[in-house]
Amino acid sequence: MEKGDRLMRLILVVLGVGLFPHLIYAAISLTGQYENRFSLLDYQAGLVLVDENQFRLNLEALSDQRTRLEAAAWAQTFHGRTNLPISCFVPAWVADSISDSLKSLFDVRLADRFVLDRAYVSVRRACLSIKAGKQPLAWGVGYLWNPTEIIPAKSLLDPGYEREGMNALRLGISSLGHSLQLFFLPGSDFARSEYVGLLAGNLLGYDWAVIGMRHFRTSMLKEKE
Repeated sequence: MEKGDRLMRLILVVLGVGLFPHLIYAAISLTGQYENRFSLLDYQAGLVLVDENQFRLNLEALSDQRTRLEAAAWAQTFHGRTNLPISCFVPAWVADSISDSLKSLFDVRLADRFVLDRAYVSVRRACLSIKAGKQPLAWGVGYLWNPTEIIPAKSLLDPGYEREGMNALRLGISSLGHSLQLFFLPGSDFARSEYVGLLAGNLLGYDWAVIGMRHFRTSMLKEKE
């Protein structure tokens, strides 16, 4: 087991033991959402049928307005044709310009997925807050693009898509309209972990923020030992 994951699991166990008596009496909310998408795609050989089912389940437990446990998971299944050629998505002249030997590399394969989107616990006491687990991370209010939002990176092709949570430990301190947040995102070890500090507030009606981070990103090439 990786060192960063061991540390995160230890923190979650300690928090869980300490919060268990409170969560027994918590108000629990369970909600869900189901969505079906049926598509007809015009392909050279005729119409292609694609059917998609997506189900999302959210769990929230709140105790004494200061202790919160939240989890969400979603499943996605595909039916009909699940291997779609590039010609289903681009004009015919673009597809014809691709060599036959390379066309299979551009095929879109629709695979069933099950994702634990988030699972975290948070505690707030006066001006202090702590949150641990797989949680959503947001660095600002920018919708299309935010230059500081690189963990996780936002897709410029689909800015409205729902991003999966990140495994992190977050410590927050807030006072007089200003806040300081410290993040630890465990990697395979401490050298490959990520650390973020965010200082934000409001001055004369304008929001401001200063962010600093130690960001570790692996390349597609195999790392040298």
